[in-house]
Amino acid sequence: MALRFEDVSKFARQNGDVKGWAKHGVVTLLKSGDVDSVKFWEEDAVRFVFEGKSYTRDEFETLIRSRM
Repeated sequence: MALRFEDVSKFARQNGDVKGWAKHGVVTLLKSGDVDSVKFWEEDAVRFVFEGKSYTRDEFETLIRSRM
């Protein structure tokens, strides 16, 4: 299943801020649900950081799925 913005947003609201490294820079999805950039996470984000740990796109998708 492809990583969707809605899934990342829900995860952040329930668990805390998530940083995503996109092709053109860093994007932070805040626990409040706000995004500090208009980057389209579903296509651009290639690496994620949550609670100080770095995840590949596939690893982060697995983490999200395990907590849903």
